[in-house]
Amino acid sequence: MKVGVLINCESQDLGFRAWNLRLGICDQNVIIYTVCSIILFLLSFNTSAQWSWINPLPQGNTLHDVQFISALTGFAVGDGGTILKTIDGGYTWNRMGNGSMVSLNSVFFLDTSIGWAISKEFEVLLKTTDGGITWTKAYNFDTFDMNDVWFTDPMHGVAVGYESVFITSDGGITWLWKGPYSWNYSIWFTDPGTAIMSSDWYLYKSVDGGNTWTIKQSNVYGWRGSLFFMDADIGLHVGGAGQIYKTIDGGETWDSIYSGTSNVLSASYIFPNGTGYAVGYSGTMLKTTDAGASWVTLPSLTDYDLETITFSDASHGIITGELGLILITENAGVTWTSTYSTVTKKNLNAVCFPDQNTGYAAGGGGTVLKSVNGGNSWQQLSIPVWDNFYSMFFNDPQTGYVAGAGGTMLKTTDGGGSWTSLSTGFTHNLICLDFPDDQIGYAIGLDPGFSDSTYLLKTTNAGLSWTVKTLGYGSNNAMEFTSVDTGCMAGYNGDIIKTTDGGNTWMPQGDFPGVYFYDICFPTKNKGFACGWSAIYQTTDAGLHWDILYSGSLGFSRIVFTDPQNGYALAKYGYNDSWGVLFKTEDGGTTWSDKQINLTGYSLNDLCFKDADTGFVVGQNGVILKTSNGGGIITAIQPELLPVASAIVISPNPCSNRFQIQLSGIENSVSLQIYSILGKEVFSSKYNSVQKLNVTLPLLPSASYVVRIRTDSEVIVKKLVIH
Repeated sequence: MKVGVLINCESQDLGFRAWNLRLGICDQNVIIYTVCSIILFLLSFNTSAQWSWINPLPQGNTLHDVQFISALTGFAVGDGGTILKTIDGGYTWNRMGNGSMVSLNSVFFLDTSIGWAISKEFEVLLKTTDGGITWTKAYNFDTFDMNDVWFTDPMHGVAVGYESVFITSDGGITWLWKGPYSWNYSIWFTDPGTAIMSSDWYLYKSVDGGNTWTIKQSNVYGWRGSLFFMDADIGLHVGGAGQIYKTIDGGETWDSIYSGTSNVLSASYIFPNGTGYAVGYSGTMLKTTDAGASWVTLPSLTDYDLETITFSDASHGIITGELGLILITENAGVTWTSTYSTVTKKNLNAVCFPDQNTGYAAGGGGTVLKSVNGGNSWQQLSIPVWDNFYSMFFNDPQTGYVAGAGGTMLKTTDGGGSWTSLSTGFTHNLICLDFPDDQIGYAIGLDPGFSDSTYLLKTTNAGLSWTVKTLGYGSNNAMEFTSVDTGCMAGYNGDIIKTTDGGNTWMPQGDFPGVYFYDICFPTKNKGFACGWSAIYQTTDAGLHWDILYSGSLGFSRIVFTDPQNGYALAKYGYNDSWGVLFKTEDGGTTWSDKQINLTGYSLNDLCFKDADTGFVVGQNGVILKTSNGGGIITAIQPELLPVASAIVISPNPCSNRFQIQLSGIENSVSLQIYSILGKEVFSSKYNSVQKLNVTLPLLPSASYVVRIRTDSEVIVKKLVIH
């Protein structure tokens, strides 16, 4: 881990700044760089963001490494492909796009423009040449999990990881494997040729730029080990089980130092006067006043795992950690202030909005959250149990139910102010709730200890009492009732079953071997959808017959419709190195488009849309994400699928800000939306009974845009070029 690695302005060769560990930046260069950085930073500010973090804030991915390249400008990298940039010393951060969701372990900047980030997952090296605004994949290390990277000049660098040391002499285009050297975690160069490396059991030293290495200390428990050097001679290694080793001869010999803790230590930093800190798991913070010769334990500021500590100058420092935690000091570590907030870090399994302003989310450890401002902020409600909740259902903003482990079910009639425990007569997990009216409700119960038997629970008096009916073997995960008597259920075994007598009897509707269904919904009485692992199915005859709409590698956990035309399907795990993926339809399920939810590397468990544009996903570690533009997805309907009567012509195209759309075969109302290629709506209007639209746009940047025309029966998409 690199901390406090800053620029040396005294040399034209910026490669020789890596061993200047304290702030030494020329004033003129700082001014020029800061102005340019602010301009680029503002130009890049979240132009492609389709989802925003609601919980935690400012974001929730664990940050594994931080580097400041000036007093105010720094970078942090972490889980879910996170690359964050700050230009105000860490008080605010902007996520930089990199096209990947791999978890990043290390970031290294050689100067104000050129930097690298390296990942353990999928062994990817990313590179930027514009100060972190854009990142591209520079190299793939194949099967070697990578942990750290360091460059001594624009051409020469070393990357270390699982049983691997790689070196490059062409700026990272090609890399040579230099041997296993155990499982390596951290590297530090004290001059262009001298480097120290930590591994799971050894501390190594190289005097030839990383080509060869010799063991200098063994029996080091270096799990998650990290290095820090004050100068060419004095350095520290911190690691697993609270171990601290110190060298005063440039890594030739190391002495074990008593730390006073058995927690994992993940990073350290020492000032020139000998005062320093070490941080670790479970909020561990240690302090030294004699350059690491002895340590005292400080009161914990948090119970989160701490990953990094760095200082950008003699006063200003930052600690980052688990789930996006950020702490800042302005007095050299005497006091720390959190710029991070969260309402919970428990897993969230369900979310719903009974009206536009009121929302609820439920999850692990008896967690129930409520929002009264449309999901922009949330508060935790007082719940009398600690069981995990898997499902929730609200009839209206005041009356709702939560259900979960051990047959636990609670009801509120005052918007979550108080809760009543309901007696279900069931002692296993309740995973799905549905109330087709205020009095009649259903719940699915699973007994994992008895061949995953499925049970149906039913109430006819708003939850006061329940009957339990055994449905047999096989796990059924989801159900939806279109009336008090008629409903469908789907599950792991690929079966879809239907009842028309309130759950007394169930009839098979389809058998799809190899498909594990996780959700089912009916936007209309006859049209329904079932989704699961690798598939989305549709019925148009109330469940009698089902046709496949999607077959692929994604596992869909939730499918919802805001109206008969607009629907969304959530894949909690995404393509290859990504996580959540959202499918969207605007034509009642005939066609679907997809977009990755590139914000987090955590599992996304549930999805809810208040309307066709405003939606939320919740998931692991308290994640709450929000979109206000339908996930930024524009459905691309192929021309061959359009009826001949729907032909349209845009002219002129390209144009400035005025054009015409000639319609053919369209008689009723038409709505027109124009989007940037990143999914941001830039124009919207409605027209009635017209054959030609005369459109005047506001002044827009020269670029390609997407024109979406929605009629009563279909959606038509065209490309528009503005010059």
